[in-house]
Amino acid sequence: KYPLACLSKIMDVYGTDLGVGYDIGCDHSKTVARSSLGTRASAERLRFYVGAFHGYAHNRRCQLSYHPRLLTTAGLEDFETNEWIFSKQNLTAHLYRHASEYHRHATLHAFWARWDEDRHAGLGDWLASNYKQALAILDEEGLALARLQRELDLADQCFPRFLDEERAYFERVRDEPEQDTLAFKYLDTLKCLAESRYVPLMSHVTCSHSGSQAQAGAARL
Repeated sequence: KYPLACLSKIMDVYGTDLGVGYDIGCDHSKTVARSSLGTRASAERLRFYVGAFHGYAHNRRCQLSYHPRLLTTAGLEDFETNEWIFSKQNLTAHLYRHASEYHRHATLHAFWARWDEDRHAGLGDWLASNYKQALAILDEEGLALARLQRELDLADQCFPRFLDEERAYFERVRDEPEQDTLAFKYLDTLKCLAESRYVPLMSHVTCSHSGSQAQAGAARL
C-alpha cells in the first residue's frame, strides 16, 4: 500500500508521462495495473523501469522491457538516485553511532536539509552538465554508430526491431530447451562421478600416520 500511496502522490504533483524507477519496477508495474490506480496510470502513460545497477540482476526477458539502457525513453537517467543519496547519508553514521534517538534524528534532519539546499543551488549546473554530456554522446558515439550502420547496412528502425524479436523469442521459449537441460544433467552426473572417485590426500596421510603409530606401539609392546 505504501508504494501505491507514494505513486498516487507523485502522479498528483507531476502529472502525465512519468518514468518511475524501482528495483522491482517490472513486478510493481503489474501490481499498479491491478490496483485502483491502474486505469489512471494507463491513461497518464506512466512508465516503470528497473535501476540500471539492479537491472542486471534481472533476467534478460525483463531487461528488454524495463532496463533504461535498452530503452530510448529513459535518456541518461539510471534510476539509482536513492543509492547515490544513501551512500552519502551513510557517511554520517559515525556521528551518531552511540548517540540518543533524538540526536540521530537531529543529525539526519540536518543532513537532508543541507542536501536539499545544495541540490537546489546546484540544479542549474547539473542540468547544464547533463546537457553537455548528451551532446558529447551524440557527437562521439553518434559518429561511430553511423559508421557501423553503413558498414552493416542497418537503418534506425532495425534496432527496436531487434529488441522486439528478442522479446518474441523469450515469449516462445518459456522453458529451457530439452537438449540444454539434458546437457546440464550430464555435466552434473560427471561432476558427481569425479567427486566419488576423489580421495583427499589428507586421508592417506592420516592413515599412514595412524599405521606408523600402530607399528610403533606394537614395537614397544
